[in-house]
Amino acid sequence: MLDAAGNRRWALFRTRDQVIDAVLEHYVNWRERAAATRFAYDRFTIAATRIERAAAFAAFTETLNEEQLAAEEYENSLAYAERVL
Repeated sequence: MLDAAGNRRWALFRTRDQVIDAVLEHYVNWRERAAATRFAYDRFTIAATRIERAAAFAAFTETLNEEQLAAEEYENSLAYAERVL
């Protein structure tokens, strides 16, 4: 859900094409973050030692957080687009 700051940030996109481009950019970013999360999880599942598993799990949780943020940005861009298009 967009807050006041989010509304101001999205107001920078004035044309229909700019709004659509921003939505697509956020979608692609989210999908790239999701792919990175899958890769990090795969690395975690094959880690051999306890130290490797700990490091791989830390990397996985970091990419998971990044994916969540990217998903929220995509959600916000869709909400803005629905209001203005």
